[in-house]
Amino acid sequence: MHEQSQGDTVFLQGLDKSRESVWITAKWLNGLGYPVTVNVAPVRDKHKNWKNYADHGDIEISQRVEVKHLTVPFTNKQDWPFKDKFIVCAKHSYDFAIPKPYMYIIVDDDYSHVAVVRSDSKPHWYVENKRDSRYVEEVYEQDFYLCPMEHVMFLPMIIFSSNPLE
Repeated sequence: MHEQSQGDTVFLQGLDKSRESVWITAKWLNGLGYPVTVNVAPVRDKHKNWKNYADHGDIEISQRVEVKHLTVPFTNKQDWPFKDKFIVCAKHSYDFAIPKPYMYIIVDDDYSHVAVVRSDSKPHWYVENKRDSRYVEEVYEQDFYLCPMEHVMFLPMIIFSSNPLE
C-alpha cells in the first residue's frame, strides 16, 4: 500500500465530487428522454500510473435514428420517384418525440441505397396534409413534414472507410 500525498488526496476528493455531478447529470438527461450510459471512472493507485487510468468520457448518450423502408427503387435525387417531394415523417411523430430523432434514413426497395435527412435541417421543413396511402379501406389524412431535396443526402448502402454523414 502506498502512502497518499496531499496531491493524491485532493485529486481523489475532486474525482469523487465530479462523479456525483456525472450521476446527477445522467439522471437529468435520462429524464429528458435520452438513453444514458455512465462510463466507468477507474481510480489510479499512484500518480505516476495516471495514463493507465484515464477515462473515456463521463457520459454517452445514444442518438435516435428513424428508419423507413420504401418499396420503390432510388439511387439519387434525379431518380427519386416522388420528384421534389420528400416526406420525412408524420408531423405528430416528430413533434411528440422524446428525444427528437438525430436523423431519418429511408432505405430503397432492394437495400442498395438510402436517403438521409438529418434533423438539424428541421428549420427548412414544411408541412403538407396528405392522404396516408397505407389505408385502403378508409380515407385517412394527416400532416407530414416534408424536406426540400437540397437537404436530403443520397448514399449507396455500403461499408465506408470514413463517415460521409459528418
